[in-house]
Order: sequence, then structure tokens, then C-alpha cells
Amino acid sequence: MKVYIAVVGNFPFGMASAYRIQCYAKALHYAGNRCTIVSTRTGKKMAGKSLLHSDSYDDVDFKAILNASPFKGQILTHLWQELEAYFLLAYLLFRFKRFDTIWLYGMGFIPRVLLLLFMRLLKKKVVLELNEFPYATERTRLTKINWFNKLLQKLTIDYLLRNFNGIVAISESLFQVASKADREKKVLKVPILVDLEKRGGPNTDFSNGMPENYVFHAGSLSVQKDGIFNIVEAFILAHKQLELRGVKLKWVITNTASQVWAKIEKTLKEAGLFDHLIITGYLNEDELNKWMSHSRVLIINKPDSFQNKYNFPTKAGDYLLSGRPLILASADQEINRFISDGKQGLIVAQNDSKSLADSIVRLVLDPELAQKIGAEGRERALTSFDYRVHAERISTFFKNLA
Repeated sequence: MKVYIAVVGNFPFGMASAYRIQCYAKALHYAGNRCTIVSTRTGKKMAGKSLLHSDSYDDVDFKAILNASPFKGQILTHLWQELEAYFLLAYLLFRFKRFDTIWLYGMGFIPRVLLLLFMRLLKKKVVLELNEFPYATERTRLTKINWFNKLLQKLTIDYLLRNFNGIVAISESLFQVASKADREKKVLKVPILVDLEKRGGPNTDFSNGMPENYVFHAGSLSVQKDGIFNIVEAFILAHKQLELRGVKLKWVITNTASQVWAKIEKTLKEAGLFDHLIITGYLNEDELNKWMSHSRVLIINKPDSFQNKYNFPTKAGDYLLSGRPLILASADQEINRFISDGKQGLIVAQNDSKSLADSIVRLVLDPELAQKIGAEGRERALTSFDYRVHAERISTFFKNLA
């Protein structure tokens, strides 16, 4: 079986989504299938052709329409992002003899409809990866209009989903949405996946210049998805408690690309703690592993929002795999199915900065508890999220599609 994973976005140098896509490809390979990732751009300039770039990354073959975006101006970049799904569609039509099944990641409503139409005419199978409730996030000016979002949601759920040959959902809530839309139950639930070869275990050697006590936060500084101000407030409260015990706590983040960054910066400066913030910038895989594996505490903070009800944070698998202790501020969400309080993590109430701060202090001051929770969390990642555990299920699902 030959599968193309079609990606509107960056691969291999993308964010969490690129890592998840790569795990899918490795799972298919592991089960004896051929798989190629086709993306609209690489995300980073690589040696080779600027257009229709072909290469291999970490033993996964990929093709990118653009070898990184050549556009400097904001207008041209935005225009390309609006049109890139159509270029991807054209490429797939041109290469249709090379694959049996398309696994679709990303793409808006109209390109999806066109892709389904053309692939049906060419007698190809199309599978959709469902990782968010359709149009629950606001990504373009057009879909920020509430009534238009609701229209796209209705069209997608009531009509579009049932026309895919199969759907892969990453959470139970999304599985239920897809199953209701597709009465033939051509739906497979696959949680977030991890690659053991890419992520190491805990590391307590601080002789290499790493700070000794810090809380690490990977990814965006989002209010809706990550409740970032609760984390900021918890850091301030935890720092005050630990300082009384002679422990200096730092907060490490990977970027400041957020609409609320100015407010975060102001809050930390008013608390006199901006100097205790470390901004790493973009981290490659080795650097990301290093920062995670040395962290005293890792936090997943998921406020009660419509978006969080359906999604599954990709970084949860890597956090657990790192072997460092996890604090989870979440309730009745997909991640809660895998975490028990006091075992794979400490669970605190949502929107409760004080409880979050108290848990940070508890783990920093109790290394034995931190080690125990980290070890159980890593075991959970090994048994539940390793792509090899799910490889045969994914392969069988694809082979049995009508």
C-alpha cells in the first residue's frame, strides 16, 4: 500500500503538527507500507531545488512544493498561504498514479471538496485527520465571522465528513463527532504519538550550563488553549514561596510570538521577575530534548474552552516521555484519560493559579516524588503513545477502507 500524507503547511521544519505527521508516516512504514509526505513548504531552506523539492528527513521521504517560502513581503506571503492548498491539489492530481490513498492534513473547505471530487473520479481513497473541532479556531479574517464559522461547521459535519473513505480522530470527543457524521463507522481513534528515537529520558546533570530550577513551556503563549496568564501568575507565586527557602526558580519559554506578549512582559516586570525569564527562541529536536529533560516541572494548562474540549495537546506525549514530572490543569478532556492524580502527574483545578503554584513548589522541594511521577508518566507514554504500538491498527484501518 502506498500512502501520500498531504500537508498544507510546513514539513519537515514545522511546529508540533510536523512531528505528529512524521509519527504517522513512521507508523505506516513500521507496518510495512510505503508512505511519502507531500507538503506545501519545507519551513526552512534546504539544499536542493526551490520548487518541487524532494528529500528524506529522519528516514521519511517527503516532497515540498516550495523549499521554504521565497516571499519577503507580508502581502505576497499571505497570498501564497491562501492559494497553497490549490497548488497542493494540482500536484496531487499530477501525481495520482503514484499513490493508493491520500491522508489529508489541513486544507480549507473548498479545496477539500475539490480534492474529494477529483480523487473519487480517479478512484483514490481519501482519509482525513481530525485534530480539532471543525472551524473552532479563528485563523483567517473570513472565518472570524461567527455565522460563517457556524455555516462551515454544519456543512463539514453534516455533509463533508461522510464522504471521506475514512477519518482518523485524535480524541474521544472528535471520534464521536466523526462517528455521528459517518454512519458506517469508518473512523479510527489514534491518540497523540511519540517517537522514542527522538526523545530521551530525564537528565539531572546540570554541569553543562543549564539552570538548575526552572519550569519549561514549549509552544504558543495562548490564552484560549494554554491559559497562559494562569501559568504566569503561578510562576510568580511559586517563585515567592521558593525564594523564602533559598531556591531561585526560572521560567523558560520558546518564543514571544503572541498577541498578549506585551501584557506578559509587563506582568513579569511589575513582579520584578523578568530577569528570571529565559527565552530560548526556536529549538531544534536536540535542544528541545535538552530543555525538557532538565526541567524541574512541566505544565499542561488547559482551560475549559470549546477548543480544548475536543483537541489533544501534542506536547503531552513528549512531556510524559521526558520522564520529568507533569502538572495537569485540566478536567474532562482527552489528556485526563491518561493521567491519574499522584501517578502520572499532579492534577489541579482549572484557572487556579494558587493550586498550580503550590504543586510547582511541592515537586521542586520533593525530588523523590518528582522522580516517581516522572517515571510513571514516561511509562504511560511508552505504553500508550509510541507510534509502533499503533502501527498495525493504522495500517489495517487503511487497508480495509472501501
